[in-house]
Amino acid sequence: NKFGGVCVDFEEATKDAQPNLLRFMQELQAAFKPRGWIVVQAVPFDDPDWNYRDYAAASDYLMLMAYDEHYAGSKDTGSISGQSWYEQNLIARMKDLTPAKTIIALGNYGYNWTAGASSAKEVSFQEAVISAKDSEAEIKFDETTRNPYFSYEEEDKSQHTVWFLDSVTAFNQIRAASGYRPAGFALWRLGSEDPSIWSIFGSDQLNPVPDGLKRIVYGYEVDFQGTGELLRVLTRPHDGERSVQTDQKTGFINSEKYISTPSSYVIERTGDHPGSIALTFDDGPDPEYTPAILDILKRENVPATFFVIGKNGQAYPDLLRRIVNEGHELGNHTFTHPNLGEIPGRLTDLELNATQRLIESVTGRSTVLFRPPYFGDAEADKPEEVEPALRAQQLNYIIVGLRIDPSDWKPNVTPDEIVQRTVDKAMDDNPETRGQVVLLHDSGGDRAATIEALPRLIHELRAK
Repeated sequence: NKFGGVCVDFEEATKDAQPNLLRFMQELQAAFKPRGWIVVQAVPFDDPDWNYRDYAAASDYLMLMAYDEHYAGSKDTGSISGQSWYEQNLIARMKDLTPAKTIIALGNYGYNWTAGASSAKEVSFQEAVISAKDSEAEIKFDETTRNPYFSYEEEDKSQHTVWFLDSVTAFNQIRAASGYRPAGFALWRLGSEDPSIWSIFGSDQLNPVPDGLKRIVYGYEVDFQGTGELLRVLTRPHDGERSVQTDQKTGFINSEKYISTPSSYVIERTGDHPGSIALTFDDGPDPEYTPAILDILKRENVPATFFVIGKNGQAYPDLLRRIVNEGHELGNHTFTHPNLGEIPGRLTDLELNATQRLIESVTGRSTVLFRPPYFGDAEADKPEEVEPALRAQQLNYIIVGLRIDPSDWKPNVTPDEIVQRTVDKAMDDNPETRGQVVLLHDSGGDRAATIEALPRLIHELRAK
């Protein structure tokens, strides 16, 4: 696999386990060194049970995890990596370590503590600022720890306190450590960070404060509101803004104010109807499987929605007419089934319009339903998934997601698996994860298992 080495991270190793762990690291380094492979060990920042000097000797680089001053299981809420706590431990560690063999891992995440709960929930930077925005809470900058925090009350009257780390805390920590000239800095963890951190990570220009730090880049996650599997994109991403004040003597940031919060895509979910199930079939029509499915649906008196591929409908127009004549709905699934996130927007328009015109010319009916190809579920969580959906929405389509995917498209799937997966998901009590739209397929491969499973699936869902 051509990896250059390994990073070892044994969490919460007890005092009794230390001799064996050290021996393991020594043996690992002895085995890796002749092959030219690097050994990195991640270690806690402030644990007296760890012999940092011995572990440094047994690795090429020691990575100090400079966070979790307060953690999920802490009895009290508090800073994740307060500046004084960070600097004091940094001084203590660097007395035993060689800077050129030391990597400092900075945190960029947070914890949401609920009053009375036994543990906190870890949250990303984006989740933290979304919670602050939705609850209209003011994000404050604690002057003592130089960590941001806020408090709010949930609709159920529960009291929450959120402490988190952002690019400002990273700036101060990098500045404090730069005098030691460590081998580098690491980040815990990718995807949870304040994206503005990349304006300072790897940069030697920390004085004055980079302008990129004042711009709060929107995050990676999509913000969902409501429940259901019909999707509507409410807003596109936009950046936020912060102001900072710097201590003129030390160069550290001693004040931070969130002027406006960033926002990623905001998608509204609707269509939640407990007790109802919608059967949908993608990728048809197919001359073998679509008629068999229509026969079953007719016998069981069950309506369904068929998201058709235009080129298949062009090849089998009689099946399009039969679908409509027997009381089912047609939906647009593009003309050639491309990954819309990988083609220009104008081609997306062409794919949709060609299929729409075909449906209209063959059946005399139109459709406003659209499901993008390769659309995994009811939570499109990547820009390349959201943008095509937004483009279709601007053409007045309703975006139909799904929560129940029994994977009937996978090779060797059995009818029993299709039925059980569908029923289990439909019976989920959590409205945030419960499914009501079932994804099945009537083309694109061997659908014999789907045909066999369908009558049983209908009977079991009705019985529930």
